[in-house]
Amino acid sequence: MKYNVLILALILLVGFLITQVSNNDSPLKGQQQFTKIDHFQFENLEGKSISTQDFANNIVIIHFWATWCPPCVEEIPEIIKFAKDNPDISVLAFAVNNKSGDVQKFLKKYKMKDHKNLIIGFDQDKHISQDMFNTIKLPETFVMTPSFAIFETITGVNDDWNAPQWVSKIKNNTL
Repeated sequence: MKYNVLILALILLVGFLITQVSNNDSPLKGQQQFTKIDHFQFENLEGKSISTQDFANNIVIIHFWATWCPPCVEEIPEIIKFAKDNPDISVLAFAVNNKSGDVQKFLKKYKMKDHKNLIIGFDQDKHISQDMFNTIKLPETFVMTPSFAIFETITGVNDDWNAPQWVSKIKNNTL
């Protein structure tokens, strides 16, 4: 009986320690190491060449989506609202569709177009989404540090795009 209680206590202790380590919310300005991404160039849907270097020293959100993805379609209005409400954060939304015509129709339907801080890119060959960011499920969002390192990844729909606490965490660099 003592042996079983000891094993149970040990299991609970290990579980507690794992939970504490995995729930560590270190601030961005701390010494935590983030995955650095090389800057890259892409074209927006109008064919204009854009470099992520243009957003150096800013907080950037990189979002991968597709018109055939129901959760992506559900999330797009929230992303548009987020970008309009937060002009100091740049949102790069990459469509990973096979046809630019599908993307153009979708954007027209949602009145979505490039703004100063909302840029629509086209990732037809999936070089950016899969080769650079290892995205396999849509939608997927990466919040980048001003030095262009990933400090938060959201796979699936982000229900909190416009939640004050989430926006505050991004702006205060404390995800």
